[in-house]
Amino acid sequence: MIGGCESIRDIQESKDLSADAYEFPLVESVFALRKIVSAIHNVFEKDAEPLNNQKLFINIETEDGIKMLNECSRVKLPYPLEPTNIIFNFNRISLADSIYGSSQNDHDGFGHKTSVNQIIVKKMLELSEFKYSFSISGGVNESCISELKAYGSVPTFVRTGLFTFNVSSLGPRAEKIIKDSKNLEKNTLQLLNGHIDYKYNTLK
Repeated sequence: MIGGCESIRDIQESKDLSADAYEFPLVESVFALRKIVSAIHNVFEKDAEPLNNQKLFINIETEDGIKMLNECSRVKLPYPLEPTNIIFNFNRISLADSIYGSSQNDHDGFGHKTSVNQIIVKKMLELSEFKYSFSISGGVNESCISELKAYGSVPTFVRTGLFTFNVSSLGPRAEKIIKDSKNLEKNTLQLLNGHIDYKYNTLK
């Protein structure tokens, strides 16, 4: 996760670690999107070829973020970055909270799922001509993917927190794969939390 739209240090450190994807939270304006592209360009300016294989996850979490997508095609991408490298991730729970005031604490049972899914599909269809990629997160399960498909569009990726899956690779075992990834994430975070608590207590 990159700290902000101009966090060159985070991007540089990720590049040094050979990261192949960069995630930018809470992008709500074309101005912020341009800043992200500019920061990426600054980091890769002397060695641009790796950009061919980089993925930029742009998190759409608010109503302003949805509105920003109406103008995102105006942002010029530096060579060799292409629209297919840009992945707009729709966080369904955050969008429901922003647009309808639904509680984010509801998780998989958050309200207005159908309305949010319809908004997401509408935007994916509107932007399809520009060749961007899309993903969804927030209460993701097999029924969510099926509902999006029924409305006319399916994202390239689904995200469950620590894990990102290509929808085409999930197949009929989608529900189990997503559930197992959520359980693995929960167990991993609990393990890390235990180690942090232990380290903290030894330093007292």
